[in-house]
Parts: sequence; C-alpha cells; structure tokens
Amino acid sequence: MDEIWAGSAHNRTVFAAAGIPDRMLEVVPLPVDADAVLTNRDRDPAWGQSTVYLSILSGVQRRDIRLLFESFDRAFTSEDDVALVIKTRPGSRAEVEQALHGVRDMRPQHPPDRLPRVEIIDADLTPEQLRRLQASADVYVSCERGNGWNLPANDSMALGRPVISPMWGGSADFIETADCYVVDVSDEMTFGIDSVPAENDMYDMSLWPAIDPDGLEAQLRRSYDDPADRIERGKQASKRVRETYSPEAIGRILHRLLDGYEETSVRSLATASITIGRESTWQQPQPIPLTKAHHQLAATALDLAREGRRTPRRFAADYHATTAFAAMMRPSLPPSSPLVAAALSARSVSSRRPFTKLRAVTRIVRQTKQTVAAMGGEEFVRDLEATRADYEACVEGSTSAFDPEVAAERRRAYWGRFGQPSSPDKDRARLATLAGRHHGERIVILGNGPSLNKVDLDLLAEEYTFGVNKIYLKFPELSWRPSFYTLLDWKMGAAVTEDLEAVSGMTRFYPERFRGIVPITPDTYWYHPRPVGDAFGDQFETDASRGIPSRGTVLVTAIQLAFHMGFRDLILVGVDATYTISSTVKQSGPDQFGTGTKLFLESTADDDPNHFDPSYFGTGAHWHDPNVVDMKRMFAMMRKGVERHGGRLRNATPGGALECLERVDYRDLFG
Repeated sequence: MDEIWAGSAHNRTVFAAAGIPDRMLEVVPLPVDADAVLTNRDRDPAWGQSTVYLSILSGVQRRDIRLLFESFDRAFTSEDDVALVIKTRPGSRAEVEQALHGVRDMRPQHPPDRLPRVEIIDADLTPEQLRRLQASADVYVSCERGNGWNLPANDSMALGRPVISPMWGGSADFIETADCYVVDVSDEMTFGIDSVPAENDMYDMSLWPAIDPDGLEAQLRRSYDDPADRIERGKQASKRVRETYSPEAIGRILHRLLDGYEETSVRSLATASITIGRESTWQQPQPIPLTKAHHQLAATALDLAREGRRTPRRFAADYHATTAFAAMMRPSLPPSSPLVAAALSARSVSSRRPFTKLRAVTRIVRQTKQTVAAMGGEEFVRDLEATRADYEACVEGSTSAFDPEVAAERRRAYWGRFGQPSSPDKDRARLATLAGRHHGERIVILGNGPSLNKVDLDLLAEEYTFGVNKIYLKFPELSWRPSFYTLLDWKMGAAVTEDLEAVSGMTRFYPERFRGIVPITPDTYWYHPRPVGDAFGDQFETDASRGIPSRGTVLVTAIQLAFHMGFRDLILVGVDATYTISSTVKQSGPDQFGTGTKLFLESTADDDPNHFDPSYFGTGAHWHDPNVVDMKRMFAMMRKGVERHGGRLRNATPGGALECLERVDYRDLFG
C-alpha cells in the first residue's frame, strides 16, 4: 500500500490521528451522479403543496433523530403546511416510532392535534426510487453527529435541494453557509460506553458534536418562511456540487495522484501501462514450454520442492516448483504412469531440503524397473545420481574443498533450478534471539557511495552502525568498526572471502547461500533471503527469522535486520543512489533493465566513481547493472514498512539522488 485515499478531509484527519504518515494520505471525494437530473417532482399526492423536509437514516442514535423530532415540533405546528419524512431501513419503523413517541410523550403541553405531520417510510427502495424521493422533497435535513461524507445530503444538493446540516465531519467539505442552512455545533463530546446501548457499542469512545437545538429550530423555520431564498439556495448548491464533485473533477484529482507514480512491470522493471475504463489487454506470462503431461506430473510431485507441508503456497512458489521439477524430469519424455507412481511415493518424504527429496526420488526410481525404463533407462539414473553427488560436493562442501567463486556460481545455478533450501531451525531460532534487543534505539546504516568521503565518520564512534559489502576498505581511516555487517550479492560474497578473514569486531549476518563460502565467526548469524512479493507482508519483514524480502540493494536487507533487532530510528549515510558506468568498464549480456547498460560489467581500471574508494570495483572486478530505479523503489518500500510499524527511516547523505526518504542534515544528528 502506497497511499490511502480518504473520502473527506475529516477522514484524512482520522487516519493521521491513528498514526498513518501524512505523506500517505490524500483526499479523493465521492463524485456525484452526473445523470441525476430530475425536472419533475413526482411526489406523493398526499403531500400536496406542503413544504417537505426529508431525512434519510440508517441508525437512530448517530443520526440523532430525537433531536430532529424535538426541533421540528418546536419550529412548527399543525397549522403550518409542512411534513417531515423519515426514510429508514426496512424493518426499523418501530424503532423510529418509539423515538418519536418518546419525544412527544415528554411534551404533554403540546396537544396531538397541534403537532406537525411526520411520516415514516421503511420500504426497500431502488436507487432510482430513492433519488425521486429526494427530488420530491423541498429541503434535506441532517442531524448526523458523525459521518465520513454524508452521501444523502450531497446527492440532495446535486438535485437542487438545499440542506440543513451542521458543518462537521466529512460533510464539512461541501456544506457552506452561502447555499446551505448551517447549524452550529455548540461543543464536542466523547460518546462513552455508559450512554451506548448494547447493540451499538461500536460507538464507544467516538467523538461526536453536540448540535445546537435552538440553531436547528431556527434554520427549519427560516427555510420555511422564505421559499424564494430556499429555492435559490438549492440552485446554487446544485451548481457548486455538480462542478466540484463531477466525475470529470474527481478524474482530474485521480490523474494528478497517479501521474506522480512511475508505472512499472515488477517482473521486467520496464515501463508498464495502466488502462482505465476499457477492457484490460494484460495477459498472464506464458510458462516455460513443457508438455501437458509433464505439467501434470510436476503438479503431482510438487512436494519435492516444498517444505514437507501439504498447504499450498503462493502461486509464484508453486509455479517455480512445478517448472523446476518438470525440467528435472526431462520434458521430452512421454507421459507414463510409473512416473506418476514414483512422484506419489516421493510425497511421503518429509524434508525442508529439496535435494533430500531428490535423494528419495533417486532411490524410488532405482527400485522401480518400469519407472527406470520410462525415464530413459540407467542413463537417467546415473544423471540423477551425478546431480545429487555434485550438489553435495559443491553446495554442502567447505572452502577448503572448492574455489569460492566457482562454488557460488554452481550453487546459484542449482538453487535457481531446484529452489533454495530454507534455514535450519537452529539458525532461525538463533536469529530470533536478537529480536527487539535494541528496542527504540538509533542506528546509522552506511552506504558505500562517494559521499561517504564528505562526512566526518569519527562522529559515529559511539553510534550503532551497520556496514555492508566492502565497507572494510574504509577501515584504515577509522578508529572504530561497524556494530553489524552483512552482504547479499552472489558475486560480492565470493569475491570478498579473503578480505573478510581479517575483519573482526562485528556481528555478521550472512545469507544461507554463503554457508561454507564466507568465513564463520562465533558472532555470525544466518538468514534466509526471499523474493519480494506483491503483498505488503512480502515486501517488508519485521521478524528476520521468517526470511527477509531482498531486492535492489543489500541496504534493504540491512534495514530489515536493524528493524528486527529493535532499532526504530534508522539513518542512511553514503547512499548516493547514482551510478555512472565508466568507459573503461566492459559490458556484456542483455540490457535487462532498459537502462542502456548491459547486465554484466567488468572493470578494467581502478577508477570507480560510484563508491568511496576508486578501487571498490577496480581492475578485474565483475559486477552487474545496479538498476538504480529499482533501488529507489525498494528504499521507498522500506520507508513505508518502517513507518507503518512505528519507526522512522531518514536520509543523512549529503547530496545524492535519494529523495523518497525524509532528509536530515548529518551534522544535526549530533546536536
């Protein structure tokens, strides 16, 4: 969620008071029905030429019908040619009649034959019938003590009927003294539990206005005594409301709000389009080409890539597991019932590690001669066993057994094909012990941009700090070390292995992908990076032990780890969010992000302009297009997550292009 579009300024205030950040709140009023034009007054013949006052209500208490009855009886008598029509919901006539009798029984000095006429309608009306009822009245009167908009009043004004109403709540946006009969609000009161009937305890502690009964009586009488003024007010109100709240006017508001967003495709990050008011032309991306039979087989064996649970996951996870398993089973093979039997047998294997289930499949396949033949004979079994052996040697090995960069690339290929194993229970439990340890404290998260050279880092010696990637290149200039450290990128993790050996004094957080690749210390914690999804809970995680949505930049992971540990005042420094690709950088591969830069990059000189040290991505360094657009998008997502959960994320970087975060002067952080 990026914004809340409240229907009125009053609603916006309510959301703000509940803690929703001001920047997320906008007012988008309801449009009036542009076709609601009724030239005739198709009114009940029994009303004759009477001046008819209409009030529509769904609840007796909030709409304060008792106050309306009392004021109406004080303003008029049976000698006045008036009628008060109450439209209520079906089945509630008795409740309204009880309120009317309760008011009149308390005023015995007024003989029944001297009281003005009141009619109650509780029939279920169609929208068209309700509109005609509103048009047949002369005045709409509202005693609402709490509303978010007051649609009946707004609709009546659009139909040319003046309104008697307090200027309070959502209706304050369109109630004006020039063309409405405004009733003063004498005070505001908290509607406490003692005065709320049991069936309406939803109103407990609501703040309602106390409508001035004398003012309401006066406006009722005024609208009756001057019919010419009443008609003129109705015309002016109709003109104003139709212009201000027409579909075209509200459309311009929507266009202004939507125009501020960059519409992008989450999958490709290319510019996308949104079609409003016409049939959408969007199509579901086509799956990897596989035979129908193999899709059926893969669906049967989904548990091979799941966590030993039968509960379906999100579509994306199921789709990945389906296609990965189908690819493993050789798409060129014909369908075969023994294959299905093998897959069904594999379902009974419970493990969080996909390759543990792969071992089970190997065993099942070997035990079933028919299945072996259907899958391509002994050759398939050998391939399957070779895959398992290679996985065990590469993915579960140690740094002494293989080259870190080669291991990282092979592991990445395996996990991309078969899915990433989840963290062991003991590692998730250990990470959970850090939750809230620094509750409410401040932390400075260090980016590695060139602006880091423009700030006095010695001021951070007594601060909690979080470093990432090659921050250790700055250590020769510092008398202190970051409190915490993490990295995420596949290439970065394998490339800095030797450098990390010499780094000490920091609590380290490593993703599971680097187990056995990076050096482990007693203060090392493992976490599980997971994809960023469409739902808010899949974009920002407050409990890192459940996995961390990771994309765009390693700083996104650092922010969520810091929040997990309880830090609530998060400051970014050295996050320039600008990248220049030097002419000395070799480019290869596709222009994946549509930035004009190819995906794979190799530096040929120590002239890196994008980091605090020109050798950061120096000679021989392999990296990829950083995709600054997605990086900024993820920072905006982090701000939303931090603020929603009661924290604050600010940017103390001097200069740079990260404008989606609140700016703060670095020097002001230290008084």
